[in-house]
Amino acid sequence: MAVKKSTDKSKKMGRPTLYSEAVADMICEVIERDGRSMQELCDEYSFFPAKKGSIYAWSNKHKYFNDRFLRATRVQMHVRLDDIDHWINSNKQDFAEDKNGRLIQNNGFANRLRAKMHFGMWRASKLLRETYGDTKVDDIEEMKTKFGEVEALVKKSKAKLYAVINSDKK
Repeated sequence: MAVKKSTDKSKKMGRPTLYSEAVADMICEVIERDGRSMQELCDEYSFFPAKKGSIYAWSNKHKYFNDRFLRATRVQMHVRLDDIDHWINSNKQDFAEDKNGRLIQNNGFANRLRAKMHFGMWRASKLLRETYGDTKVDDIEEMKTKFGEVEALVKKSKAKLYAVINSDKK
């Protein structure tokens, strides 16, 4: 006997959403003060959804959360950059003891720090473009102005071309 599929669209599939503005505020407060990855935060805090994809889906679905989330990730970026600055200026892990008790350079730590630093700089240039990006806001405004001027010239040229074409038809 075949099982009949329900055609009722009002029934929702999957787990009910945890989203509320109160939860959104708590999530954004954690993001602002904690520099860890989104999945690490989802794994640690019970009021976070189980998967980071839900956070991004909420950001797309709820304007309130999107605004708070964008602000929180900007603050988080500053926290991460501050952490990188702290790691660079701290020399606690620069050296390690070998099996004979001698101090040797800790290359593994130096390489991880270098990777974190480059990733942090790259991410800051994307999230905080006006502060850390290669293109300054003034440059962007200048490009918009020049683009507008070029657009105006193209419109003028099209108008002249249409006028010439139409005059030839008469």
